[in-house]
Amino acid sequence: MILLMSAGCVQERIAPETRRKIDLAQNAYQAREYQKTIRDTGEILRETPRGEGAMQAQYLRGMARYRLKEYPAAREDLLQVYNHTKNWDLRIKATDTLGELAYLRGNLDQAERYFSEVIAQTRPADRPADHARFRRGCLYQRQGKWAQADVEFEKVTYHFPKTAVAGKAAQRVRGRSWTIQVGSYKSKQNAADAAKRYQQDGLRTFIEPVMRDDALVFLLQIGRWGQYETAESNLPAVRRITSDAFLHVAR
Repeated sequence: MILLMSAGCVQERIAPETRRKIDLAQNAYQAREYQKTIRDTGEILRETPRGEGAMQAQYLRGMARYRLKEYPAAREDLLQVYNHTKNWDLRIKATDTLGELAYLRGNLDQAERYFSEVIAQTRPADRPADHARFRRGCLYQRQGKWAQADVEFEKVTYHFPKTAVAGKAAQRVRGRSWTIQVGSYKSKQNAADAAKRYQQDGLRTFIEPVMRDDALVFLLQIGRWGQYETAESNLPAVRRITSDAFLHVAR
């Protein structure tokens, strides 16, 4: 996600003192001082409750709350920006994060609407289209639309090569089923030894070799399911053995 603000196409001028305070709050955000960001932007909003200065402060506060996982409060701030800002760049960034918040809540239809809006209003090689396309690909995989997901991931790797999000897209492209990942091992033998524990409980195991950070690792996985819901229904049984097991895409 793109977190920094830009002036966009807004003609409204921001008072110099308000601009100075916004810059200080943004510096605190960049330094990961999120509580300070919230305090500083709260002061700005009390002094300047309307206008684009307020919108920039509210966006920063929403992002700080998002980073602190205060999701309902973050959503409230970002919705204000989404509904009221005249700054196109700021609105697009708020839209992208609202999509992520909807995705985290499991509201996939709403998430898809937000991400589709970002994609429609952003040039293919401009951020945050990278994040929006990646997440829309994830949504398509959740819906079993594997080929449509591939298109999104391939656009990410094409337009944003050698970025972190492109690396994530490359890991998910050409996925065709869901699995439950229970471990990552440096040697295949270690993965095979760990698999015996699950096999004793009648679970079908798979060992998947993949490259991670230029090194070969072996992922230990349980099962293959075409639908996300089916894989999810099997997750509790596996977590009784390994509490941090999680759903993952398999080719």
